[in-house]
Formats: sequence, structure tokens, C-alpha cells
Amino acid sequence: MASYSQSTGTFTTSDGTSYSGYSGRGEGLNNSDRESMPFVGPIPKGEYTVTSSNTSKGPITLVLTPDKSNNMYGRNGFLIHGDNSKGDHSASEGCIIVGPDARKKIAVGDKIVVKG
Repeated sequence: MASYSQSTGTFTTSDGTSYSGYSGRGEGLNNSDRESMPFVGPIPKGEYTVTSSNTSKGPITLVLTPDKSNNMYGRNGFLIHGDNSKGDHSASEGCIIVGPDARKKIAVGDKIVVKG
């Protein structure tokens, strides 16, 4: 199972390879205390399943469906996708942002656990 750390932005694939990333923006960037803040905080802690792949936010955009036991704070629509062209850590409103090498190692059906 792959994992993502809210506090460090580290995404670890199921084969154990770690990649640097981020989730959230501004005061919510990699800040687990802000996970309940829509459009600012990181993706809430819990387990997610990759349910599809598309190109809505660029190449290899992965759709995440939360486990029913997750506290989502009314938030939804989480993805894993790449950064914007600015590269200024502003592409996330809670989505997990990692580079293409990490995203290529994620398949539909994979489980991802988000930790604090």
C-alpha cells in the first residue's frame, strides 16, 4: 500500500520508493492542523482508493475515493496530479501533488493511506 504524509509531503509508493510532494496551499501547505479547511488544507487523513485516471489536471491525473470511515470534513474531489507551471506550490487545494515518476507507479485500484 502506498502512503502520503501530510506533515512532510512525502509520498511513498507500494514498492517503498519515496518522492517529495505537497498537499494544500498557503497556511495549509503540508499542515495537518488545517486538513478540515476547504481549498486550503491538505487531504484529510485516512485511506483512499484510486478509482480512475484521466488528464483533467495534466498527464496522469488520478482520482481518489475516500474510505467511508474517513472524516472528510465535507470536502471531496481529491486527486493526485502534477504541479502547475509556476512550480510555486500553489496547484493544490488539498490534492496530492507529486511528479510524473511517482504517478506512473500508481494504478487504478491501488490503496493509499494518508497519515498526519
